[in-house]
Amino acid sequence: MAHPPTFDALPAELKILVFSYTTIKGQLNCRCANRSIKSLLDDTKNREIFARSRISARLDHFASVTKNVVQAIPGLPYLEALQRFTRLRGIQLDEEGRHDDATTFARCRYEAAFDRSTHQSVVEHTAGLTQVLLDLHAQSHYLGSAEVKVERFMNDAVDWGSFVGLSDTAIAPMVLSIRHRKDVLYPPLKPQKSRKEDGGFPRIPLTPLNCTGTSRTRKVRFQGFCTVLEMAELLDVPYIGDTGDFCYFTESIWAYHMLQQYLYGRKLTLVEKAALLEEIDIY
Repeated sequence: MAHPPTFDALPAELKILVFSYTTIKGQLNCRCANRSIKSLLDDTKNREIFARSRISARLDHFASVTKNVVQAIPGLPYLEALQRFTRLRGIQLDEEGRHDDATTFARCRYEAAFDRSTHQSVVEHTAGLTQVLLDLHAQSHYLGSAEVKVERFMNDAVDWGSFVGLSDTAIAPMVLSIRHRKDVLYPPLKPQKSRKEDGGFPRIPLTPLNCTGTSRTRKVRFQGFCTVLEMAELLDVPYIGDTGDFCYFTESIWAYHMLQQYLYGRKLTLVEKAALLEEIDIY
């Protein structure tokens, strides 16, 4: 009975194809296997092929994530869309930040659904309703549901909801569920700086880094920022836009320091860009 060929016995073209689908970190691990693989991976022409393949794959992933979310939020029922949005972005602590979140959600939900003559009013009314619910969520978390005067939030939500076609009977369950359950929109809020603050947890275009963490040390370690244009120049990443729908982040210490070195003038090779891109994600 014939045995299947080993990896070493494969033609060079197939080996190159296999490594084109292997992460940069995986390729580095494979270099230690034997001299033949090391020689293949260290070849200058092959390294460029692998790096370009990995960059393309990562950018395709980013494009898929953004497309799926942007398409899903307009098509989902209101509360379900808001739940998905807040799980991706979180909720800011300060009232001004929550207003910004509410406006971004409304734009994302209705940007392409209406013509220009009706678009602005629909966005404003949806943003008003959304901020009422975000404020209720924040107060219920920090004050406790018993301390929150739900009647005021209910009245405000009903008023805003009437402008966007949501009835009293549709609004009331939303308000009550958010008041009594902290996880309806987003798991309990963490104390963190506003996204607009230097060193905080900003949205695009301020930072590609996730500055939250389980410890104070980790928060300090991951502080820093660069603009979305710098990110685009560095990694050829798609320009998502300045409405703050997504942020770049990394939890890799190596990737964080590599980004900082770039900001201070270091030029990255194509392979380094590919490796860095694989350590960065969006939310």
